Amino acid sequence: MIEIRKAKNNEMATVIRIANESFRPERESEFDFQKIMPKVYGEVKDTAPYHTFLLKEGEPVALTGNLPSYFSVKGTRYPYGIVGTVCTLPAHRNNGYFYTLMQALDVEDRKEGRVFSLLSGLRKRYNTFGYEKCSTTYRFKISGRSLKNTVVPEDLTVTELTEQEREASYALYLKTQPFPVREEKDFVPCLKMSDAEIYAVKRQGSVVGYFNYAARKKGIFELGVEELSLLPAILLLFMQEKALTEVTVCINSLAFNLIESLSSFAEERTLVDDIHIKVYDVLPFLQMLWEINRKNIPFSAKEECVCIDGKTYSFSHAEGVKEVSACGAPAFTRAQFLRMAIGDGNNELCRGSQFFPLFFGLNEADMF
Repeated sequence: MIEIRKAKNNEMATVIRIANESFRPERESEFDFQKIMPKVYGEVKDTAPYHTFLLKEGEPVALTGNLPSYFSVKGTRYPYGIVGTVCTLPAHRNNGYFYTLMQALDVEDRKEGRVFSLLSGLRKRYNTFGYEKCSTTYRFKISGRSLKNTVVPEDLTVTELTEQEREASYALYLKTQPFPVREEKDFVPCLKMSDAEIYAVKRQGSVVGYFNYAARKKGIFELGVEELSLLPAILLLFMQEKALTEVTVCINSLAFNLIESLSSFAEERTLVDDIHIKVYDVLPFLQMLWEINRKNIPFSAKEECVCIDGKTYSFSHAEGVKEVSACGAPAFTRAQFLRMAIGDGNNELCRGSQFFPLFFGLNEADMF
Protein backbone atom coordinates (compact mmCIF):
# COMPACT_ATOMS: atom_id res chain seq x y z
CA MET A 1 0.00 0.00 0.00
CA ILE A 2 1.31 3.46 -0.97
CA GLU A 3 0.60 6.49 1.21
CA ILE A 4 1.57 10.18 0.93
CA ARG A 5 1.83 12.35 4.03
CA LYS A 6 3.70 15.35 5.41
CA ALA A 7 6.64 14.67 7.71
CA LYS A 8 6.23 15.62 11.37
CA ASN A 9 8.38 17.66 13.74
CA ASN A 10 9.98 14.59 15.32
CA GLU A 11 10.95 13.00 11.99
CA MET A 12 13.96 15.07 10.92
CA ALA A 13 16.33 12.12 11.52
CA THR A 14 14.27 10.00 9.11
CA VAL A 15 14.27 12.78 6.50
CA ILE A 16 18.06 13.10 6.65
CA ARG A 17 18.59 9.33 6.60
CA ILE A 18 16.49 8.83 3.46
CA ALA A 19 18.10 11.82 1.77
CA ASN A 20 21.65 10.65 2.50
CA GLU A 21 21.01 7.02 1.57
CA SER A 22 19.35 8.10 -1.68
CA PHE A 23 22.04 10.53 -2.82
CA ARG A 24 25.23 8.78 -1.68
CA PRO A 25 25.30 6.19 -4.50
CA GLU A 26 25.49 9.04 -7.06
CA ARG A 27 27.68 11.34 -4.94
CA GLU A 28 30.59 10.63 -2.62
CA SER A 29 30.21 8.03 0.17
CA GLU A 30 30.54 10.73 2.86
CA PHE A 31 27.90 13.00 1.30
CA ASP A 32 25.92 14.50 4.19
CA PHE A 33 22.95 16.82 3.80
CA GLN A 34 23.57 18.37 7.21
CA LYS A 35 26.95 19.65 5.96
CA ILE A 36 25.97 20.36 2.38
CA MET A 37 22.69 22.08 3.23
CA PRO A 38 22.75 23.38 6.84
CA LYS A 39 20.07 25.93 5.94
CA VAL A 40 17.52 23.11 5.76
CA TYR A 41 19.11 20.20 7.61
CA GLY A 42 21.21 21.95 10.26
CA GLU A 43 20.23 22.73 13.81
CA VAL A 44 18.75 26.21 13.33
CA LYS A 45 15.16 25.00 13.01
CA ASP A 46 13.16 21.84 12.42
CA THR A 47 12.19 21.84 8.76
CA ALA A 48 10.84 18.28 8.71
CA PRO A 49 7.22 19.50 8.21
CA TYR A 50 8.26 21.08 4.90
CA HIS A 51 8.90 17.58 3.56
CA THR A 52 6.52 15.01 2.11
CA PHE A 53 7.01 11.27 2.61
CA LEU A 54 5.96 8.49 0.30
CA LEU A 55 5.38 5.40 2.43
CA LYS A 56 5.22 1.81 1.28
CA GLU A 57 3.53 -0.51 3.74
CA GLY A 58 3.92 2.21 6.38
CA GLU A 59 7.67 2.77 5.85
CA PRO A 60 9.06 6.00 4.28
CA VAL A 61 10.93 5.08 1.09
CA ALA A 62 10.91 8.39 -0.82
CA LEU A 63 10.56 12.07 -0.02
CA THR A 64 10.74 15.62 -1.27
CA GLY A 65 10.94 19.03 0.34
CA ASN A 66 9.06 22.21 -0.49
CA LEU A 67 10.18 25.31 1.39
CA PRO A 68 7.71 28.23 1.42
CA SER A 69 9.07 31.72 0.80
CA TYR A 70 8.07 35.00 -0.82
CA PHE A 71 9.44 37.98 -2.68
CA SER A 72 8.40 41.38 -1.43
CA VAL A 73 8.41 43.92 -4.25
CA LYS A 74 7.14 47.44 -3.59
CA GLY A 75 4.95 46.25 -0.74
CA THR A 76 3.42 43.29 -2.60
CA ARG A 77 4.19 39.74 -1.47
CA TYR A 78 4.59 37.03 -4.10
CA PRO A 79 4.56 33.60 -2.40
CA TYR A 80 6.48 30.73 -3.95
CA GLY A 81 7.88 27.32 -3.07
CA ILE A 82 11.41 25.94 -3.45
CA VAL A 83 11.53 22.23 -4.22
CA GLY A 84 14.50 20.10 -3.23
CA THR A 85 15.80 16.73 -2.01
CA VAL A 86 13.49 14.83 -4.34
CA CYS A 87 14.70 11.27 -3.80
CA THR A 88 13.88 7.57 -3.53
CA LEU A 89 15.84 4.90 -1.69
CA PRO A 90 17.84 2.83 -4.23
CA ALA A 91 15.96 -0.40 -3.50
CA HIS A 92 12.60 1.23 -4.28
CA ARG A 93 13.34 3.06 -7.53
CA ASN A 94 11.62 2.62 -10.91
CA ASN A 95 8.19 2.35 -9.29
CA GLY A 96 6.84 5.78 -10.26
CA TYR A 97 7.35 7.25 -6.78
CA PHE A 98 9.08 10.35 -8.19
CA TYR A 99 6.03 11.08 -10.35
CA THR A 100 3.69 10.58 -7.38
CA LEU A 101 5.67 12.98 -5.19
CA MET A 102 5.83 15.66 -7.89
CA GLN A 103 2.06 15.44 -8.31
CA ALA A 104 1.68 15.87 -4.54
CA LEU A 105 3.87 18.98 -4.66
CA ASP A 106 1.70 20.43 -7.40
CA VAL A 107 -1.42 19.94 -5.27
CA GLU A 108 0.31 21.56 -2.29
CA ASP A 109 1.46 24.63 -4.22
CA ARG A 110 -1.97 25.22 -5.71
CA LYS A 111 -3.66 24.76 -2.33
CA GLU A 112 -1.28 27.26 -0.70
CA GLY A 113 -1.89 29.84 -3.44
CA ARG A 114 1.73 30.08 -4.56
CA VAL A 115 2.46 32.21 -7.60
CA PHE A 116 5.32 29.99 -8.79
CA SER A 117 7.67 27.17 -7.84
CA LEU A 118 11.46 26.90 -8.16
CA LEU A 119 13.88 24.00 -8.28
CA SER A 120 17.26 23.06 -9.73
CA GLY A 121 18.30 19.88 -11.51
CA LEU A 122 18.07 18.15 -14.87
CA ARG A 123 15.62 19.74 -17.31
CA LYS A 124 14.49 16.39 -18.73
CA ARG A 125 13.52 15.23 -15.26
CA TYR A 126 11.31 18.21 -14.40
CA ASN A 127 10.13 19.58 -17.74
CA THR A 128 7.36 16.96 -17.79
CA PHE A 129 5.83 18.60 -14.72
CA GLY A 130 5.71 22.10 -16.19
CA TYR A 131 9.08 23.42 -15.02
CA GLU A 132 11.25 25.31 -17.48
CA LYS A 133 14.91 26.26 -17.23
CA CYS A 134 15.57 29.97 -17.18
CA SER A 135 18.88 31.84 -17.44
CA THR A 136 19.19 33.21 -13.97
CA THR A 137 22.87 33.20 -12.97
CA TYR A 138 25.96 34.92 -14.33
CA ARG A 139 29.20 33.03 -13.86
CA PHE A 140 32.47 34.91 -14.01
CA LYS A 141 35.89 33.33 -14.38
CA ILE A 142 38.48 35.36 -12.49
CA SER A 143 42.18 34.52 -12.94
CA GLY A 144 45.52 36.07 -12.22
CA ARG A 145 45.40 37.57 -15.71
CA SER A 146 42.14 39.28 -14.81
CA LEU A 147 43.78 41.00 -11.85
CA LYS A 148 47.35 41.57 -13.03
CA ASN A 149 47.18 45.38 -12.64
CA THR A 150 45.30 45.32 -9.34
CA VAL A 151 46.78 47.05 -6.30
CA VAL A 152 45.58 45.82 -2.90
CA PRO A 153 45.13 48.60 -0.30
CA GLU A 154 47.26 48.03 2.80
CA ASP A 155 44.29 48.35 5.13
CA LEU A 156 42.17 45.74 3.28
CA THR A 157 41.79 42.29 4.88
CA VAL A 158 39.89 39.13 3.99
CA THR A 159 39.42 36.71 6.90
CA GLU A 160 36.94 34.03 7.91
CA LEU A 161 33.77 35.52 9.36
CA THR A 162 33.65 35.75 13.15
CA GLU A 163 30.61 35.96 15.41
CA GLN A 164 31.43 39.63 16.05
CA GLU A 165 31.24 40.37 12.31
CA ARG A 166 27.97 38.58 11.68
CA GLU A 167 25.64 41.50 12.39
CA ALA A 168 27.55 43.93 10.16
CA SER A 169 27.73 41.33 7.38
CA TYR A 170 23.99 40.72 7.57
CA ALA A 171 23.40 44.46 7.32
CA LEU A 172 25.48 44.42 4.14
CA TYR A 173 23.40 41.51 2.84
CA LEU A 174 20.23 43.58 3.28
CA LYS A 175 21.88 46.54 1.59
CA THR A 176 23.58 44.85 -1.35
CA GLN A 177 21.36 41.94 -2.45
CA PRO A 178 18.57 42.68 -4.95
CA PHE A 179 15.77 41.02 -2.96
CA PRO A 180 16.82 39.85 0.51
CA VAL A 181 14.69 36.92 1.70
CA ARG A 182 16.61 35.74 4.79
CA GLU A 183 16.15 36.52 8.43
CA GLU A 184 19.34 37.18 10.39
CA LYS A 185 19.26 33.76 12.05
CA ASP A 186 19.34 32.11 8.61
CA PHE A 187 22.10 34.30 7.17
CA VAL A 188 25.10 32.13 8.04
CA PRO A 189 23.40 28.70 7.62
CA CYS A 190 22.38 29.70 4.08
CA LEU A 191 25.89 30.86 3.19
CA LYS A 192 27.32 27.54 4.37
CA MET A 193 25.72 25.75 1.41
CA SER A 194 27.94 23.01 -0.01
CA ASP A 195 30.07 23.17 3.14
CA ALA A 196 31.25 26.66 2.18
CA GLU A 197 33.51 28.91 4.22
CA ILE A 198 32.31 32.47 4.90
CA TYR A 199 34.62 35.47 4.71
CA ALA A 200 34.41 39.05 5.94
CA VAL A 201 36.10 41.88 4.08
CA LYS A 202 37.34 44.66 6.34
CA ARG A 203 38.91 48.03 5.80
CA GLN A 204 40.15 50.20 8.65
CA GLY A 205 38.47 47.78 11.03
CA SER A 206 34.99 48.02 9.46
CA VAL A 207 33.18 45.30 7.53
CA VAL A 208 32.84 46.43 3.91
CA GLY A 209 32.00 43.09 2.30
CA TYR A 210 31.30 39.39 2.73
CA PHE A 211 31.25 36.29 0.55
CA ASN A 212 31.19 32.51 0.75
CA TYR A 213 33.53 30.06 -0.96
CA ALA A 214 32.69 26.39 -1.55
CA ALA A 215 35.89 24.46 -2.18
CA ARG A 216 34.01 21.39 -3.45
CA LYS A 217 32.44 23.59 -6.14
CA LYS A 218 35.51 25.80 -6.58
CA GLY A 219 33.47 28.97 -6.49
CA ILE A 220 32.01 31.99 -4.73
CA PHE A 221 28.22 31.79 -4.69
CA GLU A 222 27.25 35.00 -2.92
CA LEU A 223 29.05 38.28 -2.73
CA GLY A 224 28.12 41.54 -1.05
CA VAL A 225 30.46 44.54 -1.31
CA GLU A 226 29.87 48.11 -0.17
CA GLU A 227 32.41 49.64 -2.58
CA LEU A 228 32.37 47.89 -5.94
CA SER A 229 35.70 49.48 -6.85
CA LEU A 230 37.29 47.18 -4.25
CA LEU A 231 36.18 43.99 -6.00
CA PRO A 232 39.42 43.29 -7.92
CA ALA A 233 41.51 43.83 -4.78
CA ILE A 234 39.23 41.64 -2.66
CA LEU A 235 39.38 38.76 -5.13
CA LEU A 236 43.13 39.08 -5.65
CA LEU A 237 43.80 39.08 -1.91
CA PHE A 238 41.56 36.05 -1.41
CA MET A 239 43.14 34.11 -4.29
CA GLN A 240 46.62 34.85 -2.98
CA GLU A 241 45.76 33.71 0.54
CA LYS A 242 44.12 30.49 -0.73
CA ALA A 243 46.79 29.89 -3.40
CA LEU A 244 44.17 29.81 -6.17
CA THR A 245 45.06 30.40 -9.81
CA GLU A 246 41.43 31.14 -10.68
CA VAL A 247 38.00 31.27 -9.08
CA THR A 248 34.42 31.23 -10.36
CA VAL A 249 32.03 33.88 -9.06
CA CYS A 250 28.30 33.17 -9.45
CA ILE A 251 25.95 36.15 -9.32
CA ASN A 252 22.17 36.50 -9.24
CA SER A 253 21.17 38.06 -12.57
CA LEU A 254 19.22 40.79 -10.75
CA ALA A 255 22.42 42.16 -9.16
CA PHE A 256 22.90 44.55 -12.08
CA ASN A 257 25.60 46.79 -10.54
CA LEU A 258 27.65 43.83 -9.33
CA ILE A 259 27.41 42.18 -12.75
CA GLU A 260 28.56 45.36 -14.47
CA SER A 261 31.51 45.67 -12.11
CA LEU A 262 32.66 42.06 -12.52
CA SER A 263 32.19 42.26 -16.29
CA SER A 264 34.76 45.06 -16.44
CA PHE A 265 37.65 42.78 -15.47
CA ALA A 266 36.55 39.11 -15.54
CA GLU A 267 38.25 36.84 -18.04
CA GLU A 268 34.99 35.10 -18.99
CA ARG A 269 31.28 35.72 -18.41
CA THR A 270 28.48 33.23 -19.09
CA LEU A 271 24.75 33.23 -18.41
CA VAL A 272 23.72 29.86 -17.04
CA ASP A 273 20.38 28.02 -17.03
CA ASP A 274 20.43 26.68 -13.50
CA ILE A 275 16.97 27.24 -12.03
CA HIS A 276 13.66 25.83 -13.23
CA ILE A 277 10.43 27.78 -12.78
CA LYS A 278 6.83 26.63 -12.88
CA VAL A 279 4.23 29.40 -12.95
CA TYR A 280 0.85 28.86 -11.32
CA ASP A 281 -0.62 32.36 -11.43
CA VAL A 282 0.47 34.14 -14.61
CA LEU A 283 -0.69 37.73 -13.99
CA PRO A 284 1.00 38.29 -10.59
CA PHE A 285 4.12 36.52 -11.87
CA LEU A 286 4.30 38.94 -14.82
CA GLN A 287 3.62 41.89 -12.51
CA MET A 288 6.47 40.78 -10.25
CA LEU A 289 8.84 40.44 -13.22
CA TRP A 290 7.80 43.87 -14.44
CA GLU A 291 8.41 45.60 -11.11
CA ILE A 292 11.81 43.92 -10.77
CA ASN A 293 12.92 44.95 -14.26
CA ARG A 294 11.15 48.22 -15.03
CA LYS A 295 13.95 50.55 -13.91
CA ASN A 296 16.14 49.05 -16.64
CA ILE A 297 13.56 49.40 -19.40
CA PRO A 298 13.72 52.64 -21.46
CA PHE A 299 10.95 55.00 -20.41
CA SER A 300 10.35 55.67 -24.11
CA ALA A 301 9.39 52.00 -24.66
CA LYS A 302 5.90 51.68 -26.08
CA GLU A 303 3.25 49.18 -25.00
CA GLU A 304 3.89 45.55 -25.94
CA CYS A 305 1.60 42.54 -25.70
CA VAL A 306 2.10 38.81 -25.34
CA CYS A 307 -0.37 35.92 -25.33
CA ILE A 308 0.23 33.16 -22.76
CA ASP A 309 -2.01 30.08 -22.66
CA GLY A 310 -4.75 31.91 -24.54
CA LYS A 311 -4.77 35.09 -22.40
CA THR A 312 -3.22 38.36 -23.54
CA TYR A 313 -1.19 40.66 -21.30
CA SER A 314 0.11 44.16 -22.01
CA PHE A 315 3.31 45.74 -20.68
CA SER A 316 3.62 49.52 -20.43
CA HIS A 317 5.20 52.15 -18.19
CA ALA A 318 1.84 53.85 -17.83
CA GLU A 319 -0.12 50.85 -16.52
CA GLY A 320 2.43 48.15 -15.74
CA VAL A 321 1.13 44.68 -16.61
CA LYS A 322 -2.56 43.96 -17.12
CA GLU A 323 -4.76 41.43 -18.87
CA VAL A 324 -6.29 42.82 -22.09
CA SER A 325 -8.37 41.71 -25.04
CA ALA A 326 -6.61 39.83 -27.83
CA CYS A 327 -4.48 42.17 -29.95
CA GLY A 328 -2.60 39.93 -32.37
CA ALA A 329 0.20 39.35 -29.86
CA PRO A 330 2.65 36.44 -30.29
CA ALA A 331 1.28 33.35 -28.55
CA PHE A 332 3.21 31.06 -26.19
CA THR A 333 2.63 28.40 -23.60
CA ARG A 334 3.87 29.22 -20.09
CA ALA A 335 7.00 27.14 -20.60
CA GLN A 336 7.72 28.78 -23.98
CA PHE A 337 7.27 32.24 -22.47
CA LEU A 338 9.71 31.45 -19.66
CA ARG A 339 12.30 30.19 -22.14
CA MET A 340 11.98 33.34 -24.20
CA ALA A 341 11.17 36.09 -21.71
CA ILE A 342 13.85 35.24 -19.16
CA GLY A 343 17.13 34.73 -20.94
CA ASP A 344 19.87 36.25 -23.03
CA GLY A 345 17.65 37.91 -25.62
CA ASN A 346 18.48 35.55 -28.50
CA ASN A 347 14.93 34.42 -29.20
CA GLU A 348 11.76 35.30 -31.08
CA LEU A 349 10.06 37.26 -28.30
CA CYS A 350 13.04 39.58 -27.81
CA ARG A 351 13.55 40.58 -31.43
CA GLY A 352 12.76 44.28 -31.73
CA SER A 353 11.46 44.40 -28.16
CA GLN A 354 12.36 47.08 -25.64
CA PHE A 355 10.80 45.13 -22.76
CA PHE A 356 12.34 41.68 -23.21
CA PRO A 357 14.37 39.87 -22.06
CA LEU A 358 13.36 40.25 -18.44
CA PHE A 359 15.60 38.98 -15.65
CA PHE A 360 14.82 36.90 -12.61
CA GLY A 361 17.24 35.38 -10.14
CA LEU A 362 17.77 33.97 -6.71
CA ASN A 363 21.05 33.53 -4.84
CA GLU A 364 22.12 29.89 -4.84
CA ALA A 365 22.36 30.05 -1.05
CA ASP A 366 18.59 30.64 -0.97
CA MET A 367 17.76 27.58 -3.04
CA PHE A 368 16.84 24.27 -1.42
